Amino acid sequence: MNYNFGNIINTLKESLVYESDTILGKDYSRVIFHGFGLEYVSGLILENVIPNSKAIYSEKIDEGVDRSTLIVIFSFDGFEDSQDFYRSCIRKGLDVVFLSRNPKIRELCKVNESIFIEIPEIKHKELLFLYEALSFISVATKNNLVKKIDMKEIIPTLSKIDFETLINRFLERTLDKKVAFITTTKAKNIAKAWKVFFNRFAREEILFDEFPNVLYYNFDNLSEQDLVIFFITDDESNLTKRKVKHSRENLNVQSTEVSIKGSNPLYKTLVPVILGFLVSVETFYNKTPNENPFESKSFESFMRNKLY
Repeated sequence: MNYNFGNIINTLKESLVYESDTILGKDYSRVIFHGFGLEYVSGLILENVIPNSKAIYSEKIDEGVDRSTLIVIFSFDGFEDSQDFYRSCIRKGLDVVFLSRNPKIRELCKVNESIFIEIPEIKHKELLFLYEALSFISVATKNNLVKKIDMKEIIPTLSKIDFETLINRFLERTLDKKVAFITTTKAKNIAKAWKVFFNRFAREEILFDEFPNVLYYNFDNLSEQDLVIFFITDDESNLTKRKVKHSRENLNVQSTEVSIKGSNPLYKTLVPVILGFLVSVETFYNKTPNENPFESKSFESFMRNKLY
């Protein structure tokens, strides 16, 4: 494996020791996480962990959002697109928590009486999505947005997983192939995170679809694909399991699965998200062995690209 897995462990350690002193001051019925590019993944992770939450990457807040909703914005550099989204929330009178390193965002939040949380410089910026998500869990726990999550065993457990073998299995099938992602509703956030990673690091466009609410579905649009990856959780209904089984048996292309398992919602999310990150990065290294995906001139634009 070309990527140093120790970077992930060290970033997790940094984020897990973060203790928030942020007090929100009121109860909220819903949380919306906003981020562009890789920071959209921060919200996807949290949506799987925090009840009544949703991750979005739109440029404006939906009209139907009311003041019982907390808005959380992830924007490490505080780009103008994120500031514009913030202002659209302020105009609607919404409460906002803004996570950034940009001092201009601190002043903007001070003027509008929003909560600003400073994100420190982290060594491996490509893992910002992990740091942001896990750091905000401290805020969520302190303010009763989520029940306390046991995170002590996450790092030792992750360290025992043979990610290299898992990655090689996917690379054998995905390298130089046209790939499609088909996901169940329960697994869709993991599939979306994989799509972000493949767009950013593997530099590949992925055909993405979600199972419709029917038993049989004709995937005619997959005829030009070389491989279909199905995303499915371990707690799917029998109907959904039958849909996946029927689809795989009747496809005219090769297929494989990302099986999402576990009882701890954070662990259940982190494992497949980290796997997707590593598979996409190793795809880049295999295609362009003399380049670094995180030092290329285009990496900064990938970090903030609005297209997920």
